[in-house]
Amino acid sequence: RAEWERDWEARLTEAVARARRDGYRDGYEAGEQAVQAEVDATMHTFLEAAGQFSHALQAYIRQTEPLLADLALAVAETVLDAPLPTHIKSVSTKALSNAIEQLAADPPVDVSLHPVDFLHLQETGLIDQLRATHERLRWHPDSTLKQGDWMVQSPKGAIRRLQDELLDTLRRRLQAARPPRDAEDTAPPAPGADTDPAAGADPA
Repeated sequence: RAEWERDWEARLTEAVARARRDGYRDGYEAGEQAVQAEVDATMHTFLEAAGQFSHALQAYIRQTEPLLADLALAVAETVLDAPLPTHIKSVSTKALSNAIEQLAADPPVDVSLHPVDFLHLQETGLIDQLRATHERLRWHPDSTLKQGDWMVQSPKGAIRRLQDELLDTLRRRLQAARPPRDAEDTAPPAPGADTDPAAGADPA
């Protein structure tokens, strides 16, 4: 009897241990499946929200790009109409000097610019400096030009910096950069699609 009880207790202990192992394994697998399902659902929700955000962002960009282009053009016009700061004048003066150097090999070289700009170059000593190195250099103050505009001409060619031309170039580039209308607005109807509401009606 005692031996039988020991055997029974051993089997019971083993059965309990096996039940615990099976329960742990089943619970772990069920928990893992639940977590994976939650992760998948969260990822799906995130991707769906990201797609909606991307679509909304693209729509917003399409709506605002024309406004941004107009704003950029307005800012450029304001900047070009404003008096040039000193560092910008230095850049413009360097560009003018480079243009003269490029055309100086085929004199005479004629330089047209606004009278105020001519006086500024005289004050800086640039005109005397260029005259000393280029004998057939002729300066023409021209009040029809805007301040900051200049033209350098020689038999070889011409180089110029004109505000109106800069704005025209900027305007063309901004217009070219604007996105086309939505494809759904411009796309032709699909082959076989009914465009006439009465096309499919039975004859009376």
